[in-house]
Amino acid sequence: MKKEIDLIASGYPSVDYIIRLNETPKIGRTSIIQNREHTDSFFGGCNVNIAYLCSVMDHKALLSMRVGADFESSGFKGFLESGGLDTSNLQVIEEEVTSTSKLILNEDGNHITLFYPGAMDEKFPVDIDEELIQKSRLGVITVGEPKYNLRFADLCIKHQVPLVFGMKCDFQAFTPGNLLKMMHHSELIFMNEGEKAALEESLPIQRIEDFLDNGITKHIIVTLGSDGSRIISKQDGVIAVERIPVAKPQVIADTTGVGDAYIAGFLHGYLEGKTVRQCGLSGAIMSSFIIEKQGCLSNIPTKEAFYQRYRENFQEDL
Repeated sequence: MKKEIDLIASGYPSVDYIIRLNETPKIGRTSIIQNREHTDSFFGGCNVNIAYLCSVMDHKALLSMRVGADFESSGFKGFLESGGLDTSNLQVIEEEVTSTSKLILNEDGNHITLFYPGAMDEKFPVDIDEELIQKSRLGVITVGEPKYNLRFADLCIKHQVPLVFGMKCDFQAFTPGNLLKMMHHSELIFMNEGEKAALEESLPIQRIEDFLDNGITKHIIVTLGSDGSRIISKQDGVIAVERIPVAKPQVIADTTGVGDAYIAGFLHGYLEGKTVRQCGLSGAIMSSFIIEKQGCLSNIPTKEAFYQRYRENFQEDL
């Protein structure tokens, strides 16, 4: 079947509210909200962030998820369509609302996430368009409802669609059994250092590099915050590590969504057939834009701005 879709991404959508506190909240103590815009909503979700950013880079991207009756009235539908995303395949649950997140940040920028699954609650039936999976070059799995993600993974495996796995330390969304299955069938695996340590502790593996022996996984990408990232691969039976620097943002305003932006930038390069180093640098560039404003999709670059910053940071063309 002709591959008309560059990627389809599964996971929780989310209407996000970001609440900054003067301290870590404690029972019996009042914490003061620091940001006036704490009632402003931001549209996102890991799968949404990745698909949207890939779409604005001119890739044909789709979402696989359920939304609520408020999907259009909230502005979420219009927001996705403004980024070039087709929403006609999304399953609408009329008796529920779209998933919602409250991100509570303390004075150090560490956060607690409060999440209402809404239309993505496990009680609703899983309805995924199998034909869209068949037509896709990549299937991206992010944090989402376990049964939904497992069905999505099974369909990708069935139709030999390469999986891209974006790890989150959410063991309610990813049971150990599901984690192993998804990771063993993923061509690309993304995680940060903390997630890497948690996986090595909770899964029956010696180290994360063991997944490179499964015959499917090509690269494991570990993001390191201000230290950049490293891309772990295996060449002729030998582990090889490509170290990727960060790109310089104009300002650091909010790190929420930066990991998703890195994945989107990496996949932009990957879909364009670039080297793994160039893919990592592309991820660093996309992250550098998203970190400049509050909200996961508040500072989306134009293609021209993206490529200009790439040249300025790395003295080469992508």
